Amino acid sequence: MGLIQRLASAAKAFTSEHGLSDRDLGNLLRDSGRSKGGQFSATRLGAMAIPALYRAVSIVSEDVASCKCFVYKTVDGDERVKDPGHPAYKLVHTRVHDKMSAFDFRKTMQYRAMVEGNAYAIIHHNGNYQPRWLELTDPGTVTPVREVLGGVARDYYVSSHGGDGSLKIYETSNILHIKALSHDGFVGESILSILDRAIAGGHYVQEYRVRFFEQGGNVKGYLKVP
Repeated sequence: MGLIQRLASAAKAFTSEHGLSDRDLGNLLRDSGRSKGGQFSATRLGAMAIPALYRAVSIVSEDVASCKCFVYKTVDGDERVKDPGHPAYKLVHTRVHDKMSAFDFRKTMQYRAMVEGNAYAIIHHNGNYQPRWLELTDPGTVTPVREVLGGVARDYYVSSHGGDGSLKIYETSNILHIKALSHDGFVGESILSILDRAIAGGHYVQEYRVRFFEQGGNVKGYLKVP
């Protein structure tokens, strides 16, 4: 089964699992405002607790991670051949550092991009400014900045990932940034904010189901007649 068919199957499972028609699901997706008044507000862990969403994100992340990545060079004008001698070859093909494989790195980056909107990794270089290893960075500690001075735009990133409260500025050449759907092409949009109400609906359905079976599958109440 192809990726598109698997995603369609996951969406169908969502509607079936929660007793929704296609029209109901469409209404949920359109009504995507932020929950208010102390009601459920989607968090990363809360959203991923919904089986259909977890399944869909897992499908895409693992399929992207399974893609073989190589570095190529051009020879004889237009022929492309693999270049295992390139400094980045090992990083994209085998391991990003001693404790993480390239497969796990791609899967984690894709997962973060889909759920949180943006995924970041710091590119560490050697003395010759060749990429040496990649460091995953919590998306919550990185802020993309776009400045326009004198009609010239400059993009960079401000990060507090060190944990000591200090801020560090990274140029775009030192940050690998994978983004989800984006309004401006620079910062990705998180599904936690776009689909907050839809995620909340799934949460309440699961909550009701748990309470229902905790009560023995009985709907408690009484009838009053004159």
